[in-house]
Amino acid sequence: MWGYGQGLGMGFYGNMLIWSLLNLLIVLVITGLGYLILRALFKSGGTGRMNNIQNYTPPQDAMSILKERYARGEISREEYLRIREDLKQDEH
Repeated sequence: MWGYGQGLGMGFYGNMLIWSLLNLLIVLVITGLGYLILRALFKSGGTGRMNNIQNYTPPQDAMSILKERYARGEISREEYLRIREDLKQDEH
């Protein structure tokens, strides 16, 4: 009377179907999380961690930065010459 009955009234195959769907759901969730993690790591546009490592440039000295700013037109010739003289004085 209290033996291994029909469970929820669906029988053996009904329970097997529920467990199969539950297993499939778990696999889909794990796969989705893995996809999101990999997408975040290798995201294009330089915002992902891997792109930041690849785009790393070592620090430069002050004179190189000054020359680059002048070449890009960020500072005038007068500013360039004044700052260059200041930097040369700091070296001595």
